[in-house]
Amino acid sequence: MQFIRRNAFWIFLSLFSLLVWILRWIPESFVRFYNIVFISWDYYPRVLVRGSMYTVAAVGMVSRLLAVILAIWGIYSIWKANSKTIPTKKIFATSIGLEGIYYASLIPSVFYLFALGSTRDSVFYSMFGVGYFLQVILTVPFLFILAIKLYRKKKNAKSFQYWNLLAVTFVGYIAALWANSSFHWLGLALTEGLSVFWTETNSILAWNTLILMTLSVIFAIIGASNLSKKNKQASTWIGLALTMVGLHFLIYTIYQFLVNSISSIWLTDIWAVALLGIGLSIIKTKPILRSENN
Repeated sequence: MQFIRRNAFWIFLSLFSLLVWILRWIPESFVRFYNIVFISWDYYPRVLVRGSMYTVAAVGMVSRLLAVILAIWGIYSIWKANSKTIPTKKIFATSIGLEGIYYASLIPSVFYLFALGSTRDSVFYSMFGVGYFLQVILTVPFLFILAIKLYRKKKNAKSFQYWNLLAVTFVGYIAALWANSSFHWLGLALTEGLSVFWTETNSILAWNTLILMTLSVIFAIIGASNLSKKNKQASTWIGLALTMVGLHFLIYTIYQFLVNSISSIWLTDIWAVALLGIGLSIIKTKPILRSENN
């Protein structure tokens, strides 16, 4: 809780950014849900998955919306020092579980992309499928387990007991962001050749993704290793991992603005640009792992 209080502003800003991203997609999700459920299951013909892709996606988007709202409520409660009157642990546990449901809602998309790749004999769609598959397996199991453990945590427990699980979950989440950003370029490289990294006008975006997002995963692994051991160095490496993610999306946003393609930013995890603030804040503040008792 001490960590949350120290970084409350940046955590809130990141959650608010994610909330804006969700609200951008909620109307379209509802329209697709309505068209499939109330008009025709085949309103959007999809290989193998048919209407399940959009119905499940709508459920996942609502789940994520609730997750963010609960997380904001929990952060506000801790910031206002109301943690004694509000069961914040259960709030965060529920929020984490709902986020797990969102990533689980990507499963129909995995089947669709693999089926589309085999139908059109396209490596590009198959690579997209791999990226979505990695997002699911890197997040869903760990988010659900962490949510259950946190929900069942006894009130009289003197300290947080699940540092190893928290460390693995953090790496999985960062790696999921990496997969969602990177496999687009890997798919293009396999279908169009390595020229996408050298001669294409948007090659700067490819290098921005492959370098910064890969560094974020490496730093996350190092940070997680230290976190599981409750070493003070964990703060620096975790901060660096989040900084690389935020910096990547900041560069992406600036580039799209310069080429007058700002609307395309919504197709990515652009909300994660706010993680730059959290990362720098964590690096700047003192390590708190050894003194954290909540």
